[in-house]
Amino acid sequence: MNAAALALPTRRPAAAFTAPRSRSARRCRRAAAAPVRAGLTSGLQIGGMRPTSPKAWALISTTLKQNGVSFISPAQAARNGTPIVDIRPSNEFSKGRLPGAVNCQFYQPIEGWGPDKIARRVAFTFFGVPGTEVNPEFLEQVAAAVPKRSGGCLLVCNIGGSLDPTGPSKFGRQSRSLTAAYELVQAGFKNVKILEGGYSAWAKEDRDVEMEE
Repeated sequence: MNAAALALPTRRPAAAFTAPRSRSARRCRRAAAAPVRAGLTSGLQIGGMRPTSPKAWALISTTLKQNGVSFISPAQAARNGTPIVDIRPSNEFSKGRLPGAVNCQFYQPIEGWGPDKIARRVAFTFFGVPGTEVNPEFLEQVAAAVPKRSGGCLLVCNIGGSLDPTGPSKFGRQSRSLTAAYELVQAGFKNVKILEGGYSAWAKEDRDVEMEE
């Protein structure tokens, strides 16, 4: 998908009987099982692992620290001079974003109707969440929004995440912006920063936002 056009800024203050399973039902169960076993990762692999697995997250966190990926507060982001890349789904982006942000979805709604696509839709439906898949054009879209890969950019998701030890994990709290940052670092982008607290923190502080009219 192309980056969404920016609008003018707007200020916002169990059953007793079990029937025998048919062959079609068994096929449906097998189709749903594949993406479920994959952790509903929507096709993305980190070091050959689903990105939400502990080992993948450890790799992501360690790599980001080694490459100097850091966080900036909403107050700092308001003075940010680097491109702002909002990786949230386009429907969330259209409802509110940082002024000047460009939408480069990290995950997008599932497209197409191949067997793997159908299986993924079935699995997501079973869990009651929207079906998504990794955006194959993500890196190209970011490259268009950030022409100079060494010039830096600010990534925005809903929660921001953390690389500091939190709860049971010494690697921090995973987020989509951190996973996206890993992909960008692997592609050669430098000076990548994350909005601390994500868009939720920005909106909570009642800062200026842009939205579709």
